Amino acid sequence: MNRSLILQRLVTTVPVPAGTVVVPDLFTHPERGPVRCDAAELVRARVAVGGVPVVSGEVRNVNDTGTAGYQDTVLFAATYLDPKRGTVGFAAAARLADTVAARAAREAVTAYASALRTRQVIVADAGPSCECLTADGLALDDVGAAPCPAVPKALDAVRRFTERGDTVVVIGSPAKATVRRLVAQAPARTVPVVDADGVHALDVADPGAVAYVPAPGLTFAQAAPVVEALRSRFGRIPLQSPEDYCPAPSEQSAMLAALAAACDTVILLGAPSADAGLGLEPGLGTRTGAGTGMTMAMDAGLPYAGTATVAAPHRIIPVPALAGLTPELLAPVLTLGLADTGAQSALSVSVVLQVLSGLGPIAVRRMRVTSALTRAQQTVSR
Repeated sequence: MNRSLILQRLVTTVPVPAGTVVVPDLFTHPERGPVRCDAAELVRARVAVGGVPVVSGEVRNVNDTGTAGYQDTVLFAATYLDPKRGTVGFAAAARLADTVAARAAREAVTAYASALRTRQVIVADAGPSCECLTADGLALDDVGAAPCPAVPKALDAVRRFTERGDTVVVIGSPAKATVRRLVAQAPARTVPVVDADGVHALDVADPGAVAYVPAPGLTFAQAAPVVEALRSRFGRIPLQSPEDYCPAPSEQSAMLAALAAACDTVILLGAPSADAGLGLEPGLGTRTGAGTGMTMAMDAGLPYAGTATVAAPHRIIPVPALAGLTPELLAPVLTLGLADTGAQSALSVSVVLQVLSGLGPIAVRRMRVTSALTRAQQTVSR
């Protein structure tokens, strides 16, 4: 690919609005013919970030500089030959007299040309999402999807405990809709608690009648510090089966750690901000693995919940929009990981794979981490 790369300045008769850059989805090279521009959206985003208006379009009448009648509009282009896909590249056009627009067009094309390379992309296969893993914690049956089976089980547990007179501690943040839904079952006899400090601050009428229910979406490890604090303060409390804890957050956390270990950089798609993508509910899932490294704690409201400890210099970067896929980020990356956070965003795995295919040949692999519940068999010796 690098041997066939041509970065050049061409001219075209295609009209370009004043002060605007045109980034085509397809253009015709004077020697290489039709050029598919899968990375065009990246170039547009680069130009737009610089404050220059940018539009899409098709550019056909392209020629070498110096051709008569082709002096009004300049086209900066990068093209290379792909053995399987033919001529691939990207370009940006501007009026020659519009120095600001022409400079922005040239910079964007030159920048992404520096990021051209062969890459491996590993996509985290998150599997079907469930109620407890949606970004805002809304119940899936409220939005028309199949409810998580942990939700009705938790609701039934709250009902049973409160009907017999217990004060029910709901382990989870009241910021989550699922926790609020559990508390709404019996507001006078339920209280949400997020950490051990919350347990110490509890004021209950009968210390001998306390039970707890983990909010759907919490892992056993996340709830353990709160449960231990409850047992330490109130003594005997009703046991909860480990089967009541959702395995999905642990699997997603393990997925993120495995992805980071296999990749130079992992991109979290759809995270609205670094805080949203890397924050953690207070007191929940704060334990990390041993050894030195970088601990990335994922918000329990996102699919990649819990914590993942990965060795430096791996980078885990939230990218909410295409403008975040900068050439500076992509250029050094040979193996790129993609993980969808599930946050509301137009940026998806399919969109990213398409634009990356315009920056050199890519090989796409999928990675998934799953666990299965097994029951131990009891053997009786005679």
